[in-house]
Amino acid sequence: MLRFQTNPGIVFSKIFENALTIAIDEVQLDIDDGDEDLNFARAYFEEEIIKAFGEGIQGVKLINNELKKLLKAHLEKDVLYMPSDWHFKILDRVLRVYCDCYTESVEEYLEDPKYASLVVRYKDKPITELNAGDLMDCFFWDSDYDFDPVTAMSMKSSEIGKAIADRNDVSIAAINASLCLPVDSSDLKLEKYHTEKDWLSEDGDAFFDPPDPDELE
Repeated sequence: MLRFQTNPGIVFSKIFENALTIAIDEVQLDIDDGDEDLNFARAYFEEEIIKAFGEGIQGVKLINNELKKLLKAHLEKDVLYMPSDWHFKILDRVLRVYCDCYTESVEEYLEDPKYASLVVRYKDKPITELNAGDLMDCFFWDSDYDFDPVTAMSMKSSEIGKAIADRNDVSIAAINASLCLPVDSSDLKLEKYHTEKDWLSEDGDAFFDPPDPDELE
């Protein structure tokens, strides 16, 4: 399983698995067709991200291999793995596309039984809107992989930025991912993480509970 900030629970795990499965299948169509336009891949990833992994279709192949690796690791329930900053960056893009498409299409899914398996449910009730930003605020550790380029460059080159990195407030890897610098093997490691009983006992599904009416007043 991947080590998110919050235990993913059943619902976010289904969202995550659906999002990766669809992205992998769609991007694979570009690869199988030898499509240099990379229409599916570019629907997910900015050109700078693709170039960081390699030129054209070679970069897309590497990204898709990483998505497959992440999905396989998440389905391995007996081991915890910590994704890298680059992993979180590509997962960010996949989740944003999936959540937008799901929210636009869920009414159609509910009306047609053949799409029933695509409906995400919580306590047997269909979820009709997914907000990627809210999900990542809950389950991702941070968004340090997406500093704007000016800020990231300043942090990389200035003494202040180096001091921040030295304190581990922000990693050099996150700054490099923000700048979409070329990836190498060290950027794509899945680190085995020690098991934490408190984390494993968290109820990640509680995120999907409706807000308390008293808190909305």
